[in-house]
Amino acid sequence: MLETLEVNSQNQVYHSNCNCLVHTASKTLLLGTHNASIPGDGSVTTLGDHALAYGKTLTEIVIPYYVTKLGAGCFSGCTELMSVTLLQSLEEISDEAFYGCEGIFQITIPKSVKRLGKRVFGGCKKLAHIYYRGTQGEWASIRKSDNLGAKGCRVHCSDGVLLL
Repeated sequence: MLETLEVNSQNQVYHSNCNCLVHTASKTLLLGTHNASIPGDGSVTTLGDHALAYGKTLTEIVIPYYVTKLGAGCFSGCTELMSVTLLQSLEEISDEAFYGCEGIFQITIPKSVKRLGKRVFGGCKKLAHIYYRGTQGEWASIRKSDNLGAKGCRVHCSDGVLLL
């Protein structure tokens, strides 16, 4: 299990921050160790595909304000993940971002989200509640797959509740 991650300070393409490998120009977090945290200093705006996948010890995560996109499968297989905080700057949650996160019971999605990919919550066996920070009309306007992987889940909007 990878404990720490460090990139030579002379590297012009990548840097390390909070035990994460970051592509400097695109501000994309590419890989995190099992004890990584997402940098909140603005150096990361995208969590890359599978960047923190299969983090068996990851139980909670706060997506920092500067992050606007969660890549495909970025938290897939994090079976112990129970608590996820998504902040208002987030715009896109890509395919299978939380696939197989069996411990998530509820999640709050900010109304800044404009796209939800396929099977975003597939295999989230305990997911019962999605709290959306906007109206039912705003929820309907999000570009999303017909299959979010959350069948039977309740979506709590500011003006009512929907059933997926």
